[in-house]
Amino acid sequence: GDKVLDFAMSSRIVEIDRDADRRYTFATRKAKKAAEKGEMFPQSSPMVEVWQFKNDDAESHEALTKLMEAIKGAKDGLSGEDKEQVEALLKIGVPPMGEKLEVFLPQQLVNQLHYAHNYLAKNMEEFKENHTEAEAETVMKAVVEARTKAMVELTEKHVAARDEVEEDVKLMKSLFRSQSKDKYKTKADVLRSIWAELPKYLGKPVPPVDEELLADMEQIPAVREGEFRHNWGIADKLYKSEAIDAFGMKYLLGVFDTPAEAEKAFVEWNTEYEKARADMKSEMQQWSKQENARLEADTSGADRIKKILEEARR
Repeated sequence: GDKVLDFAMSSRIVEIDRDADRRYTFATRKAKKAAEKGEMFPQSSPMVEVWQFKNDDAESHEALTKLMEAIKGAKDGLSGEDKEQVEALLKIGVPPMGEKLEVFLPQQLVNQLHYAHNYLAKNMEEFKENHTEAEAETVMKAVVEARTKAMVELTEKHVAARDEVEEDVKLMKSLFRSQSKDKYKTKADVLRSIWAELPKYLGKPVPPVDEELLADMEQIPAVREGEFRHNWGIADKLYKSEAIDAFGMKYLLGVFDTPAEAEKAFVEWNTEYEKARADMKSEMQQWSKQENARLEADTSGADRIKKILEEARR
């Protein structure tokens, strides 16, 4: 038979990483400002990816053991989250030979280190082709030192840039969390408070605020309905609830703090939608019955057709 189109709705919950949005905003601003000065802002993304270390023979196992010892010696210079991650890695330790060792490493930093390593290796190979073995050995020692220095410098710059952006992210969220319903009643109160602080940052007195402006702002509440500590400003992550129809059209149902709330919104909305569908189906069936009854009662059209057919047969 003919295929019947299913008009039922399906649910989709989309995670919105607000911290990632903020990081991108601050990082691009800093990169733009640096470019205006002819400088560059380091890659600051905290994104990490899994890396697997070779550990399937005696040589690679020994190299891993030496690496762990080096990391152990360097951990005292770390602090905060970096130190915690290194301590977690040291706790895992070097697995027995033949077992995998997987660690999370910062994606952007690893990409930069790989580029630096490949660039130096390529230039070293080209140097070897046109120089003696002794000359190549001398240069190789310098390259190893330069590579180590570059790794340290890239790592320090990445960590500093990452932490700088993260501080801005935390500051932005704390700013929205600091919103108070009791401290300020109107926008005029907010403006007076800001105006009182300006001389501290400008280093000079400021002219008084225009009285007409203050009078206008006295009419505006300091916190409007629905804006108090809005989750878009303070949440780390949010969840968008969407309903999708049979044609792929998406309908936004709202943005929520948790996946459970987003799913609940769809269930409630879909319950009303299914009820409306059922009501419409019932109404259409009733209308169809009424039309059929009306057509059966009104025989004038059928009579005219019969008359035309009879006249055509003569």
